[in-house]
Amino acid sequence: MAFGKRTPLVLENNSPPANRDFAIPLGQKQGKEIRVPFQKGSGGSKFSVDWIIARVSPKGKLLEFIATEVQTIDTTGNYQRQFWDIATEHSPGTIANFEEPARASSSFNYENVNKRILPQLITKGHILEGGIPL
Repeated sequence: MAFGKRTPLVLENNSPPANRDFAIPLGQKQGKEIRVPFQKGSGGSKFSVDWIIARVSPKGKLLEFIATEVQTIDTTGNYQRQFWDIATEHSPGTIANFEEPARASSSFNYENVNKRILPQLITKGHILEGGIPL
């Protein structure tokens, strides 16, 4: 969908369509993650983007690409009760020899969002849009 409904996504080991543009995803377990240098003349200053989706011509020429970063928020607290509830429903034998845990409170880890996730998204966004000189 990155390039519209008419551009098919071709996964690894699949043949591209004849005579039309197609998209190739590059990321973990699909091709390779692409490392991006972000400091001129510095070989060690690189980061990776979760996914690069490239639109390619029928002759294999890169037409355009988008970078996609996937972030999730982690949580704090104890999840034994949630595990118990899922196991009870789907795999009761898994918990047969364990005591039922008490309910515990848990919440989103907003500190990690402020310290790691937001700065990462902001920095990568500036670099990929050309806001930080290479």
